[in-house]
Amino acid sequence: MMFALLLAVFVIAGCKKAQNPVAVNEKSVVRKATDTIPTTPPIPKDTTKLVPLTGDKITLLAGFHKSRLGDTSYVYFVAQTTNLYCASGKVNFSSNLDANNNFSIDLIDARVPQTCIGPVGTISSGIIAFWQNNQNPYLANGSYPLKVTLNGTAYTGSINVSPTTITFNWNYTSGVLITPTTITR
Repeated sequence: MMFALLLAVFVIAGCKKAQNPVAVNEKSVVRKATDTIPTTPPIPKDTTKLVPLTGDKITLLAGFHKSRLGDTSYVYFVAQTTNLYCASGKVNFSSNLDANNNFSIDLIDARVPQTCIGPVGTISSGIIAFWQNNQNPYLANGSYPLKVTLNGTAYTGSINVSPTTITFNWNYTSGVLITPTTITR
């Protein structure tokens, strides 16, 4: 037992000695002028800024896609501004289709370059697609709520689906518009 206790004291003392920075060979930490010191690359500067859509009138360009195989179909929109921004900008958005088939779109802001080099004009979003699947079979005949938020204002209407058409009941002339209001399935 005495031997085991002595062995434990030597092991602990050896560990403490290895952690002692004075015990490090000083020559091993001296660097030559030609040695490279690893550095982390600088974080690239963000070259874009977010601009509120204040005072803008957005047109949602509506469409319907059905694959040739017939296994995929969806309603989609592209948000187009009326106000002018740097033409290489994009409209930021979020969208949701919940389990109760409530459609919602939030038009957040415009992402544009810090410095606009090039033309100005209207800008658009990417495709805002609402996919049909087993959980959201919204393309069955019926009426489904649609809510679009722009600058804190909620615009509401509905999407009516029939065997041959999809109609958007949307009664707004400012803020957010939808065109066309009827599309063929």
